[in-house]
Amino acid sequence: SVAARFGVDETKLRRLLYEQTGGMFPELVTRPDLKIFLPPINGMTVYMVGDVSTIPDPDQTLAVRLHDESYDAELFGNLASTGRQWLAFGLEECVKAAQAGGAGG
Repeated sequence: SVAARFGVDETKLRRLLYEQTGGMFPELVTRPDLKIFLPPINGMTVYMVGDVSTIPDPDQTLAVRLHDESYDAELFGNLASTGRQWLAFGLEECVKAAQAGGAGG
């Protein structure tokens, strides 16, 4: 789990995320049975590179890039937005992690 990867108690991590999002996602604290939480974020895409079974292994390399898609950069190629460049950089780091035997996403 993410909590295990960070070496923290899952209940405490859920509470902190709930508080830091202004209580936007009460399911974080009211639904401990939910093991996967995907908040309703506009335009979310997940790219996984490498062996995903290595994700919980703290001895393996893990690269993560959170990216908020913006229409001006991704669809229209607007270079005024740096989103596309940061996405490309993040994906490169994920590939490097996979090449090192870990995973990226």
